Amino acid sequence: MTQPPVPPNDSNNPQDQPHTPNQPPPPQNQQLGAQNQPPGAPGQQSYPPNPAGQPPYPPGPHGNAPFQPGFQGQQPYAPVPRKVSRGTLALVIGLAVVLVALVATGVIIAVNRSKEPSISSAPPTVVPSKPSAPTAVEFRRVITSQPGTCPTPAPKGTACDEKGNRYTLGKVELDGSNVSGVKLDTQKTTGDWLIAVTLDAEGAKLFEQLTAGLAKQNPPANQLAILVRGQVVTAPTVMSAIAGGKVEITGGFTRADAEGVVNKIVG
Repeated sequence: MTQPPVPPNDSNNPQDQPHTPNQPPPPQNQQLGAQNQPPGAPGQQSYPPNPAGQPPYPPGPHGNAPFQPGFQGQQPYAPVPRKVSRGTLALVIGLAVVLVALVATGVIIAVNRSKEPSISSAPPTVVPSKPSAPTAVEFRRVITSQPGTCPTPAPKGTACDEKGNRYTLGKVELDGSNVSGVKLDTQKTTGDWLIAVTLDAEGAKLFEQLTAGLAKQNPPANQLAILVRGQVVTAPTVMSAIAGGKVEITGGFTRADAEGVVNKIVG
């Protein structure tokens, strides 16, 4: 029995070619195409399977080194320093300038104050001095007082002040021999300049008796004249007895006037 003839095969597919017993069959995966490409995007390179325990990331430039964030083959991002705004920078500079100005002002004020002379109403510290002579200072009762021009020389038993007032005076009750010290001072309440006279024990007793008697008299017999070198410096009205031996000679003196009186007593 004869077999029918096999029609000629014009296909180029090797699987469609006739197979002979001595020829191995063609491989099933010889064709290349989209259906035989590994999974992934077209044209993407395939990678071998990762070792056990290795995360499924593509190997870096050093083989199986741990994956670093970033693009493949690039170094990891460096931390970007935080930028300071211009407004903050200007504020810091402004505060620094103000601080420097305040410090400089404080230094200038301190220097100026150190250069200022010390001004004080308190008198200079003066060691009390005794009168140079008994007649340098005298305490006498006032008998009469007359304004006007004082004659030169003044009649005996009279004395004048710098304003020309003439006083008729009693005897000398105390003099420089009873004075233990004279100095320049100021009144505590008004700050006016005065001459502070300190009496010895005998002079303090005599002065208390003198002022107690004057306080009982009528004007002008209640006045006490204090003379320095024969001139009436002051003639106050005595209101009560003065004890303690502390006498203050006042008269609206300037500092220069008060210093002049002290110099006349001790000079």
